[in-house]
Amino acid sequence: MAKILSSNNLSSCDELETFQAYNCLDCCITREIADVLLPKVEKLGNNIYDFERACQGPAMAMMLRGILIDEGQRKEAIKALKKAERDNLKQLIVDAKGFGYEATDKLPNSFKQLPELLYDRMGLKRQFTYDRKVTTDKNALWKLIGMYPEHREFLNRILDVRTEAKHRQIFETGLGPDGRLHSTFNVGAAETDRWSTGLDCFKSGASLHGIPKKLRYPFIPDPGMLMAQPDLEQAESRCIAYLAKDEGYIQAHEDGNVHVNVGVRVAWPEGIAGNKGWSKDMKENEELIKKTPSAWDVNHTYYDYCKRLQHGMNFGLAPKGVAKHSGLPFEEARKCYHRYHEAYPGIQGYHRWVVNEIKTKGFLVNPWGRKREFFGRPWDAATHREGYSHLPQNIVTTITARGLLKIWEEFDPFRIQLLCFSHDGILFQFPEGDYEIVDEVVAVLKLPVEIHGREMIIPVDVSVGKNWMEVS
Repeated sequence: MAKILSSNNLSSCDELETFQAYNCLDCCITREIADVLLPKVEKLGNNIYDFERACQGPAMAMMLRGILIDEGQRKEAIKALKKAERDNLKQLIVDAKGFGYEATDKLPNSFKQLPELLYDRMGLKRQFTYDRKVTTDKNALWKLIGMYPEHREFLNRILDVRTEAKHRQIFETGLGPDGRLHSTFNVGAAETDRWSTGLDCFKSGASLHGIPKKLRYPFIPDPGMLMAQPDLEQAESRCIAYLAKDEGYIQAHEDGNVHVNVGVRVAWPEGIAGNKGWSKDMKENEELIKKTPSAWDVNHTYYDYCKRLQHGMNFGLAPKGVAKHSGLPFEEARKCYHRYHEAYPGIQGYHRWVVNEIKTKGFLVNPWGRKREFFGRPWDAATHREGYSHLPQNIVTTITARGLLKIWEEFDPFRIQLLCFSHDGILFQFPEGDYEIVDEVVAVLKLPVEIHGREMIIPVDVSVGKNWMEVS
């Protein structure tokens, strides 16, 4: 016989009845939400669901296949990571002693030592989690780097030790019994439809998106195969240019490397680091800007900073935010900010359009009709920044995912085997000598997109090699 319970009074229930009652309530709430959402989904049609479900095929194939690891190179990577970790740790202990603190080799991850050193001895501003607990996590250290550029090298070294230990662990314990590194691929995991990667279903492997280029050399193709990785060139900034209808910014992309063009013509038109000016030959300028360490951070070039500057300003950061995001001194960030928006006024016009769409409609629609609703406060700057980045990221991911699905459905699996998917590129292997398949993949990724009545085709850059680092 059924027992009727009221959610207002479950105190008379035993443990099992309480558990059952809460399960019933969860089901009821889900059903109530479904009754509201399903009519909205039906209006949009099933195209989105059908597309993402179809993408499960190539995602599963990549999860099962994994990527072969060269055993000798794996050991070399572990050796190099151990040395870098040891050297950085030794220097951290020396630096800590300079601040009057006796640290141990546990310093980078210590819940006791690191807060004492950073906040008590060095006098840096305490950073807190959302529940007001003192933290020295990655986000806290990034924030401190922006606030205290004089301690940039020390704080970066802490992050480096943590990262080196994490990557070492991947090569030491992450391989499957088949000698391959496997990863999960979560289709459309982000609100922008980007995929995410993570540990495999056995809690081994790694997130392939988190493997830096310099550590990709142990990843190799199967015997008799080569690797290739086509990438959409300067894709998100190109989308911004077309969305903003800014002819100057569009032309900066069409003229070659947009980061070099912006650095030479906008950010530092007077020259860099003792250079009296720029050459008329943009190839010479590109070589100079890529190899010249910046005046404020010798570990990064002017080219690195130009990429960070564009990213921050395209997605709506003010000068203070640009300085924090890029690591530039505030005055340098402020100067570049004003020059940038004077040169490309359409970008701020795009920002105003996004704000108006969010405030008046609450959603944005991509060129294929995919709608994203924004549930944050429509007047909040954080919601607006989500809007600025959504369409560029979504357009690039959609182009790449459509290409991936076409390859999976139409190409001969003996000629091409998918290995990894990122938001703007696809890693695959193919039989040695069959270079035609590379050209065919590039053609698939050159997908025309109409933005504001104008066709945009993002160029595709591709490299072929014998390991993942060579093609990255």
